[in-house]
Amino acid sequence: MVNLISIICCTMRQHFIENVFKNYERQDVKEKELIVILNRDDMDQKKWEQRAKGSQGVSIYRLPESTSLGGCLNYGVRKSKYDLIAKFDDDDYYASKYLKRQIREIEKQKADIVCKRSVFVYFEKDKKLAVHLHGEENKFVFTPGGIKGATLVFKKKIQQKVKFPELNVSEDYQFIKASVQKGYKVYTTDKYNYACIRRKTPGHHTWRVRDDSLLGRSKLICKTSDFKPYIQKVSKPKFIEKVTIHKNRIALTFDDGPDPEHTAQILNLLKKHDTKATFFVIGKKLKKHPELGKRIVAEGHDIGNHTYNHPDLAKLSAEEIKEELAKTDRIIKKITGKKPAIFRPPYLSYNDNVLEASRKMGYLTIMRSIETNDYKKPGTDKIVKAVMSKLAPGEIVLMHDSGGDRTQTVEAVSIVLKEMKAKNYKCKKISKLAAPYFV
Repeated sequence: MVNLISIICCTMRQHFIENVFKNYERQDVKEKELIVILNRDDMDQKKWEQRAKGSQGVSIYRLPESTSLGGCLNYGVRKSKYDLIAKFDDDDYYASKYLKRQIREIEKQKADIVCKRSVFVYFEKDKKLAVHLHGEENKFVFTPGGIKGATLVFKKKIQQKVKFPELNVSEDYQFIKASVQKGYKVYTTDKYNYACIRRKTPGHHTWRVRDDSLLGRSKLICKTSDFKPYIQKVSKPKFIEKVTIHKNRIALTFDDGPDPEHTAQILNLLKKHDTKATFFVIGKKLKKHPELGKRIVAEGHDIGNHTYNHPDLAKLSAEEIKEELAKTDRIIKKITGKKPAIFRPPYLSYNDNVLEASRKMGYLTIMRSIETNDYKKPGTDKIVKAVMSKLAPGEIVLMHDSGGDRTQTVEAVSIVLKEMKAKNYKCKKISKLAAPYFV
């Protein structure tokens, strides 16, 4: 794979100097250069040149403020020494794998230009992460609408026939349009490894659109103070037993319900302590108690597939496994209106057929890192001790809200929630604890 690329960043904003250099410095490519074009007459060029001394392959140029953005980009291309060109904006975030993935796609797809339509957008003020134009990924395009100019990577040879127009707005749109008309192939890559940042300070956005309007046309992912783990694509593991995090967060999970007595009592406790959990439900039980399934989802908890009859799946055929999961999947969707995203095999028993069926249905298979053995009714104190003695960030706790008398479990949950609060721990549902896997 070619790993040689020239990055062009045109800027009129002195205060983004560190953002520009950090985006460049973190790029994990073999050989690169950064061409910075200062496009405002009062910018302090000496500060940029001083900062450039700490980074290899950086050139700083100044063009008159009267020069259009398109003109600046064309100038940068002329000054570049590599056959691939990347356009960076000064105010956005480019993850370390951004260029490597874009270069890989331009080679794999035999494209002349790669870019993104679907992108992460981080609203700094409200700490909201969303995806704009969700699903517009991994396809050749023949119209420039929706393409994000900050994500352009193109072959330098294109400029033999197509240059950026002398414009300050939509110069990238017109460049793509003209390139398509000349027969060049344009491919949109996935949304990962880049984020458009909507900053707190008004008027600091390259993309001239109101935040509320932009958010209204985007899919909200989550609220977070650190968006970076979400935008870096992660491969789904065969299953998850524990989550690697640094915050004091764990997941309480409950199997075998719903139960009209004990599930309801646990939901009451979770509501009282303003915390969330995860319920792996058995299809035939949910069918009898649909109101509990609706309540689980309405109160903000995760609901997962725990098969229809609770068999040992490792002893079934591939077709029987599929039917057990599919029946409960249909019931959950019918009752809650949502397709479940998580699955846990009964008895934690699995083989390749089980994991393959889970994968094909789009599930993330969840195991556990803390076993309470509450189904044996060992006593409330022992259940509490099983949790608190191993309390650590990212633990996944297995309990049961049905399958017998779960009075001890209910009592233990009440105590655990109080003791966790005293230790500054919080419970999160699986989709939040392992959030990057659910993007």
